[in-house]
Amino acid sequence: MKGLPRESLWIQTKMRWDNPTPPERPLEVLKGFLRELRMDYVDSLLIHCITIDNWTETLKPMMDAFSEAKEQGLIRIHGVSCHGLPALRHAVDCDWVDVQLARINPQGRHVDGLDGSWDEPGNVPEAVRTIEAIRSRGRGVIGMKMIGGGHFTDSADRERALTYAMNCGFVDAVTIGFASTREIDEAIDGMNRALASGR
Repeated sequence: MKGLPRESLWIQTKMRWDNPTPPERPLEVLKGFLRELRMDYVDSLLIHCITIDNWTETLKPMMDAFSEAKEQGLIRIHGVSCHGLPALRHAVDCDWVDVQLARINPQGRHVDGLDGSWDEPGNVPEAVRTIEAIRSRGRGVIGMKMIGGGHFTDSADRERALTYAMNCGFVDAVTIGFASTREIDEAIDGMNRALASGR
């Protein structure tokens, strides 16, 4: 990133709430992140991998710390990544959430289901309804698990998932993990095709 204008980058990071216990001083943890990144602020800070349905009560100290960080200009927006429908449903009515990191692919691989366990069968229709409700509240939605957490080894599966995300109407951005530059090129080509076709 050296040499690139800071305003041209969008830097997002996440903080665990259960590693193995919530951080006692979230602001200090964030300041440590900033020192490591050599940045004055991050654009987006998320509470990572929430699996409990009462998280707006349980994680209120973290949420308050994130709000304080936003007031201090250390972050621009805050939000959550939820795993499982109980946690995701709870995000719908939480006005604190600026951005939702949500598991999205039409095949249902690692999409939110009954409890958020890693390999549970995803309930795509219910997850989509919930994510659409979050988006309808004016919040940003970032799609994750676009290629099934790396399980879509067939290029047709990856293309289908990217086409879905680019055209579903409730995703503002996506995050994808890559193992090679070839995979980056393939994803960019797939997204461009999906956006051009509008299907």
